[in-house]
Amino acid sequence: MVITWVMLLRQRAIVRAFEQRAVTSAATARSVDHTALKPGMAWHHLVAQGVLRCPGERRCFLDVTAWQRLRRRRLHLAFAVIGALLVGLALVWLDRARPLSAQPARRALIFPETMAMSARPAALAFTAATTLPMSRGELAPVSVMAASISASISASSSLLGK
Repeated sequence: MVITWVMLLRQRAIVRAFEQRAVTSAATARSVDHTALKPGMAWHHLVAQGVLRCPGERRCFLDVTAWQRLRRRRLHLAFAVIGALLVGLALVWLDRARPLSAQPARRALIFPETMAMSARPAALAFTAATTLPMSRGELAPVSVMAASISASISASSSLLGK
């Protein structure tokens, strides 16, 4: 974009130099060497657009009507781009201005990835909870549990009772 602006500024400087010297017809055409301008990319672009005409012998002149036509075309293009940007911004603004209730519900956003009481993905069959609920009764006495475990171990089928 910066290169485009530099090119446009150089083209305007070239046109301004031709206008100041009144080199605007084939009769007043001057040699490129007498214009004190270096033919570069901006110069060659103006020649390709028909703004600078070279009747021969390295002499050039400014075609004012072609320059005005090129400026009008650039202005229309700029307005079209700005209009398209404004329409795009308006559409984005209108889309964001809708209340959330007006948006359709999407299942991916309202349902969790896992089902209730399970760590399995929702695609697998739900058969049982992964962990059983804790008992609501009193805590089991540790001494009774320890005694029953030791009795079951000592009453094993080994010969020595160990």
